[in-house]
Amino acid sequence: MTKMLIRTIKQHGRPIWRCGRRFDREGQVVAKGDLTEDELTRIEADPALEIVAPDEATGGHNDELRQRVADAIRGLAPEGFTARGVPDVKALRSALPRDEDKITASLRDEVWDALTAQGFETPHVAAD
Repeated sequence: MTKMLIRTIKQHGRPIWRCGRRFDREGQVVAKGDLTEDELTRIEADPALEIVAPDEATGGHNDELRQRVADAIRGLAPEGFTARGVPDVKALRSALPRDEDKITASLRDEVWDALTAQGFETPHVAAD
């Protein structure tokens, strides 16, 4: 079944509800068969939403993008991590402005899991 990533456009900024689903900038992966023809038509016509290619919806991030995100994570200061100890998506987008539209929480999680499996740890602020 074909999957697609539906998300709000960058300029919209806030989450919105359409067809009984919540969409935000991170997006929601939806199988085409999960939407009625009417719902799909309404979503495709909505100027606040965009549908992203199926390879991106299935986590098909290319290796070069993953490497850039991994390098950015390694270069983040301790303040670039959340209270949970994971890289902050906003900090990654700031570090990689050319890729900011491609950096999502799911991509961050994918790269973060790979880095931590290799032994990378969240940097800590040095005590005075």
